[in-house]
Amino acid sequence: MILARFGAQCSAGGLDLCQALRVDWYNNVVDEPLQLPTFGVPNRLAAIVGNTSALWRPLLSSLRVNPELMSSSNPVEDYCVELISSAAAATGTATEIRWAHSVGRGMVAIQRLAQLAGLAFLSPAHLSVHATYGPWIALRAVAVFDVAAPNMKAPRMVSPCDRCDEGCKRVFDQVSQKQYAGWRDWLAVRDACPHGREHRYCEDQIIYHYKKDPRTLRTSANKDDFERR
Repeated sequence: MILARFGAQCSAGGLDLCQALRVDWYNNVVDEPLQLPTFGVPNRLAAIVGNTSALWRPLLSSLRVNPELMSSSNPVEDYCVELISSAAAATGTATEIRWAHSVGRGMVAIQRLAQLAGLAFLSPAHLSVHATYGPWIALRAVAVFDVAAPNMKAPRMVSPCDRCDEGCKRVFDQVSQKQYAGWRDWLAVRDACPHGREHRYCEDQIIYHYKKDPRTLRTSANKDDFERR
């Protein structure tokens, strides 16, 4: 099956979240500039791809053997693009990919798409929350395959936020009112979510995702290499 092969290759590289959906579930509720390609047929099969903390070690391993990636201005995005593109090509099926990090042409409402697919729900603090991993996930891309989706029904899952006291929203509102909110203020919003706390990213992964400092990646890659010896 196309989705199984695609998901397995993505997962092997640390992109361990892969959820199927029909393109028309999404296209029917967004404006044309945000719509996904259909190959001329509305019920194409798509898969949204993301990751948990599982991305970190495969990423560090790739950085150690790929100096070009280490010197990139967006190494995580470049890593994900290469991995997802390779996994799509390996299916042998015509595929178009839209990236969560894209702006302008090709932009996709990735959080809305994740909710329609039943992968993660948009919280009152604008975080995508997974039923198991909570807000400790990242959404990377959606791949559209030129094959008809199997007999699928739109998921009717209960949002993990339905029985929550909205602690994240209170912290979000407080941080939003600050004149100069730092990255640890925004981290506090994520930490306020009670879901998935046992799946919280390690400190190095958190620091890099919030600060985007390449020195964190270099230090982490070297430390990870030493710990594996």
